[in-house]
Amino acid sequence: MAILSMILSNLFWPLPITMYIVETGCILLLVKLLIRLTNGVCSSTNRLDGKVVIITGSSSGIGLEVMRNLAFRGAKIYMAVPDVDNAKVLRDGTSAESGNAQIFVKYIDLTSLKSVRDFVEEFLSVESRLDVLINNAGMAAIKKSLTSDGLETQMACNYFGHFLLTRILLDTMKKSAPSRIISTSSMLHWTCRRINLSDLNFKKSSSGNGIMEIYATSKTCLILFTRELAKRLHGTGVEAYSVHPGAITSTAFLNCFPWYFRTFVWALTMMVSKTGIEIISLTAGG
Repeated sequence: MAILSMILSNLFWPLPITMYIVETGCILLLVKLLIRLTNGVCSSTNRLDGKVVIITGSSSGIGLEVMRNLAFRGAKIYMAVPDVDNAKVLRDGTSAESGNAQIFVKYIDLTSLKSVRDFVEEFLSVESRLDVLINNAGMAAIKKSLTSDGLETQMACNYFGHFLLTRILLDTMKKSAPSRIISTSSMLHWTCRRINLSDLNFKKSSSGNGIMEIYATSKTCLILFTRELAKRLHGTGVEAYSVHPGAITSTAFLNCFPWYFRTFVWALTMMVSKTGIEIISLTAGG
């Protein structure tokens, strides 16, 4: 790196700002190259015909690519999303490409416990089995707020909603065994030093407005729930996993930055992060 700095210094002198920009760009490109070279690839082409799958947050990012991957492998998919109209457009495109007509869009608002129960009620009215539940949806908010249930919004979307969804569907998954529960977590959980069970609405947050603290806590709760769930489900034929997908090109955190800084953050993310398709190449096993 020292040699690179010297070469760039001679090349761009007396333009130190330009040199720093170019050097930073080179470093970021090297990081991107490292990510690509160290990516593993899942080569499974196992067919999933007859398998029923629910994917939350499947109208963008990782969830969308998971939906597309499983659709091409023949799964019967329920897209559980809040943006139904957009999801239907994506569903229609995927159905046309894959030839899979068994992709259904259903409304769910994970920040509303009633909406979660309504979704499950509608699902169970037409399905008697569930082979795979993918708790993928997540959010990062720019400020704290409460839901109609009196829960902190990020906690409700990232954890409480998925907890309830999983809990209500558990009996159906046991009857459908072997089945699988997969929850998308985040490496940022390591920034959660402790969970204050008496303040899950973060009224006494010690870190500014507590936005990142809330996000980290929600993902930590999801991991702890999954670990305990896996223990309790041992021997039932239902397996539970939590996964960290890696840094990915996503708009989830953009709203956490001032509007004038978002373009830079997005450009930086695009340079060093994985795409949704790259994530799927790592995680879409049989």
